[in-house]
Amino acid sequence: AAREDGWEEGLQKGREEGIKEGIEQKLKGLICKKLAKGKTLEEIAEILEEPLERIQTLAKELAEAEEKVK
Repeated sequence: AAREDGWEEGLQKGREEGIKEGIEQKLKGLICKKLAKGKTLEEIAEILEEPLERIQTLAKELAEAEEKVK
């Protein structure tokens, strides 16, 4: 039973991480679209109803990923 509980717990944590990653990827996609339309990070935060700090962090990650591709 303990083994099954551990397995279930691990599965749940994996699901939670996957959902969290999916939401983050969706937000990054929206940030890209809004930046391409000339929106500022402040405007994007307001539109997406997310804290500015989170938008800034995700935008920085996008910029860093883009630099690695170049």
